[in-house]
Amino acid sequence: MAAFASTTTLAPNFRMRRRIIGTGFSILCGTLDITNYNSTTVEITDITKHFRAKPTVIFDISDNGYWFGWNASTGHVKVWQNASSGACTECDDEEDAGKANFIAVGVEQ
Repeated sequence: MAAFASTTTLAPNFRMRRRIIGTGFSILCGTLDITNYNSTTVEITDITKHFRAKPTVIFDISDNGYWFGWNASTGHVKVWQNASSGACTECDDEEDAGKANFIAVGVEQ
């Protein structure tokens, strides 16, 4: 089984985190591309390193039709797919889950 592999790209206008003046919060936008999913996930440090604590992250549906679910306590991403029964199941290991845009909000660094 191959290791979890992903690339995080920050949006061009959000190369640095954007502070929400006077609140202590920051917003980070970008794209997460999971090229090799593995159910043994890892922390996405390209997102979490910009915040003092683990942020809240919202993803859209990936270009391959998968849902990315953020675990705020660990900074890991689980990937879900719609099964033929209509229920969601976890993505298969070694699957290219695709690219999904994200917005992360948390306490600034």
